[in-house]
Amino acid sequence: NRYKHALGLKAAEVDEVPNIENGISTMKYDGELNLAFLDDGVVTFANRYSRLRIEMEAGEEIAEAFKDCGNCTLAGELYAVGENGTKLTLGEVMHRIKNPHNEEEEASIRFGAFDILRMNGENWNADYL
Repeated sequence: NRYKHALGLKAAEVDEVPNIENGISTMKYDGELNLAFLDDGVVTFANRYSRLRIEMEAGEEIAEAFKDCGNCTLAGELYAVGENGTKLTLGEVMHRIKNPHNEEEEASIRFGAFDILRMNGENWNADYL
């Protein structure tokens, strides 16, 4: 926050992620830390309280993206977005993740991967790019 203040930055005002040469950068949304386990085309999300979630659209997208990779474990966050991808308050994000009230709220849940932990039973240590 000290650096944000010095630079005049507010996280809520950041709409685009700068392109960093030879690097990877992503927008950070507030959400719930989870591991995503892909096994035989099915993704199970698990948080630190051992809550398991399956059959989520975010899991289907992971399964599609990693379909040629066998099984894998990703670390990241479940988060939710508002209409047209707008940012939500942390309270609304957590409400949607924990107990979505309708299909629209459930469809608004995303998974932001921070790290690949395992791929095909092996610890991941390859270049992300």
